[in-house]
Amino acid sequence: DYQFRHDFGSLVKLSIGATNNHFWVFDNTLGEHQGDQPALYAMAELNWKWLTINGGLRGEGFRLDREIKFDKPVGRLGANFQIRKYNYIRANWSSAFRFPSIAERFVEYNLSGIRILPNPDIKPESGWTAELGYKRSFQIGKFLGYYDLVTFWQEYQNMIEFTFGTRYEAPPGPGLYPFFQSQNVARA
Repeated sequence: DYQFRHDFGSLVKLSIGATNNHFWVFDNTLGEHQGDQPALYAMAELNWKWLTINGGLRGEGFRLDREIKFDKPVGRLGANFQIRKYNYIRANWSSAFRFPSIAERFVEYNLSGIRILPNPDIKPESGWTAELGYKRSFQIGKFLGYYDLVTFWQEYQNMIEFTFGTRYEAPPGPGLYPFFQSQNVARA
């Protein structure tokens, strides 16, 4: 991991970084794999009077054995505004994605007659979320508290779900057998 941070007075804070996770897997049900998850990112925060704005971008890759994938950058943009003492309005929009885990792609297992099947062609899931909220702090005697009202919307594409199904295997196989497998659902 490497991170550089610089404050431009009290007005702007900037962070830029790079990271990599290297891994080895040795497992009877998953096989032997090695890979990397590299990423580059930048984040900034602007503080001006009663307004805070922050945002960032992150680009990430994934290497598993000889397969290398890069996905679109993800971002975030948020704002927090103090409308008067102890009263805040905030808004946020962010995007995200997740590469399938090694287990979701490669696990093959038989559990009391129910098979867990691999799915090496599963796609990464991606999505976004938006939020709008209001927060009010209060004090009653020595008791400090707040209430926070928020509404949000979240959507995913290619969401990964562990799905139950049945399959037919011709003789000398077992015929119809139940299974679980990680699969992409179109939209959630």
